[in-house]
Formats: sequence, structure tokens, C-alpha cells
Amino acid sequence: MPIDSRSGLIEARRMVILFRQGAGLEAGADDMSRLAREAASPAGEREIILIPETGGGPKPAEGDIPRAQAAAALARSRTALIFQEAFERRERPLAALSLAMADLASRERRLHVRNTLFGLLRIGAVPLVFLNETTSREGLRPGEAADLAAHLAPALDAELLLVLEAGEPRPGSLKEAWEKAAGSGIPVLVCPYPATGGLEEILSGSPGGNFYKPGEVPFDPSYWEALTLASRGALVVDRGYAGELCQGRKPLAPEHVLEVRGRFGPGAQVNLVDRDGNILAVGLCNYSSAELGSLKTLKADDIKRELGYIYYRYAVGGDNIILPRGEGGSVCLLKRPRA
Repeated sequence: MPIDSRSGLIEARRMVILFRQGAGLEAGADDMSRLAREAASPAGEREIILIPETGGGPKPAEGDIPRAQAAAALARSRTALIFQEAFERRERPLAALSLAMADLASRERRLHVRNTLFGLLRIGAVPLVFLNETTSREGLRPGEAADLAAHLAPALDAELLLVLEAGEPRPGSLKEAWEKAAGSGIPVLVCPYPATGGLEEILSGSPGGNFYKPGEVPFDPSYWEALTLASRGALVVDRGYAGELCQGRKPLAPEHVLEVRGRFGPGAQVNLVDRDGNILAVGLCNYSSAELGSLKTLKADDIKRELGYIYYRYAVGGDNIILPRGEGGSVCLLKRPRA
């Protein structure tokens, strides 16, 4: 059930934190150092994905994209060092990676993003996600990091998008981005940073900033039907796996796939059905229909022998499955019913 009030923010187990650096590079660096120390301090089972906006400091002349991209690369290095030093002192793993909006627009790339970040969270690492400004000029547009955060939070089934604004706020309203995330069922809190009591004070429901209450994500029989009709194909699973799905989400190994129906590529949405054609679940597929046609009924250890390579041990990962009753449902699937 989504968190729908400030008082429930402390319960958020997985959150995306966007740090927006205002005017003044040095002041922003001090605030960023504090955030790095707080993020490196373990807080129970809380999972954090960090997105630092690195646009502070002097700007190159307008229209000079190469210099702007070079400046972004330099700022990213300084930012990564700040977080790395804080995490090393706490002996906590930190993983830096770059993403662009195009990575979330593509089915296959979005699937890889989800699988990579979920894998990092499982081993206790904190992903440090940078907007990829150096290879795409779109990344230089004001507010692009906010759009990335607004799309990434629902794609990762986050329970909160926390936006921390340090220094003087930048011009321009990002209300549309925050409303977009809230409309996907993710509560959004935008507040000044640092706060006296740090992150814990903010998450404890302290006043200040703007809270965007999450919209309800509908889940009823008619919506489920629309979702399944949008699938690009189907995987027929054996009786054993069908029985396990009744108990909850579980990754689908190729050995449990009896038949592949339809033509689709990696990252496609597919229905998981039993031999009678009853739809048991919907998932995002790790392999194409052609690849799975060769892998069906084979054990994971045989994937490389059959294909000559192995990307995943599962046809569909457990994180990328949604059940008809919505249990453990993925917002990423719920909010993308179109093929």
C-alpha cells in the first residue's frame, strides 16, 4: 500500500534520493558531503538509490556543447570522489553508473537497468546514478535529472522519491516531474537540505517543503485484462512452476518453459500461462522468443552450451513478475499497459 502521508515516510524501505545542487559549487559540495555521510550510514533494511545533480558551478558559454559536456564530466568525477570517500570510511559498497532517459524508454535497456540495480541492492550496495550528459545533449537540459528520477523511482518500485534541494533553488518549476512520479503511485517529498536532524528528521515527517501524495494505481479485473492483452507473447509453464506461482512471485527458469508463443525481443512483456492457456502472471522477459525457443526445458547450466553465451539464468526474473491479484506488483508494469 503506497505511503500517503508524511508520517509514513519513515517506513519507506526503498527510496530514490535526488540531490539538487543550487548556486555555488563549494557550498553545494559541503551539503553533498553531508548527504554522502548520511547515506553511507546503514539504516536498517532501507535501500537507497542516489542521483546527484552535478550542474553546479560556472557554465560554459551558451551553445558550446562540447565544453558543457566536458564540464559535466569533471563535475561527475568530483561528486563521485565525495561519495566514494564517505562510503569507504563506513566500509559500505558504492556502485557508480550513468543513465540517460533513453535507457528507460527502451524495453530491453529498461529491463537491464532494473536487473542491474536490483542486483546491487541485493548485495547491500548503494547505486550512485549519474545523468549521462557526456554522450547526449539532452542530458544538459535543465530539469533532466529530475525527469530521470521521476521515471526511475516507479521503474524500481520505489516507495519514496526524496528530492533534496541545497543552496539557492534553480529557476524553473519541476512540479510536472514530481506530479508524474506521484501519479505512478510514488510519494514525492521536495524539501531544503540540509535539515537540522538530517535525513532521519526529514523522514520522520518534519514540516517544510512540498509533499506530493501518490495517486492510486488501479488494479481490477478489467485493468488486468487490458494489461495481459498488451503482452507480446506467452510462455507456457509446467505444472510445478504454476503451483509455485500460486504462493507468490518466483523467477522462471528455462527448464519450466514448455512452449514459446509469439515473436518478441528481450525486455518484452509476456504472459505466463499454464497448459490450458490460463494466464497466471505477466512478466518482462530476459531473452527473445527465438532464444527461448532453443532454451525451453533446459536447465540454467545448459544455457551457455546451447546459445554460446549466458546473460541471465532465468527466462523471467522474480522482480519482473506481477500476479493477477497485484501482490508484490511492479509499478513499472502497472503503469505501462501498452505493448
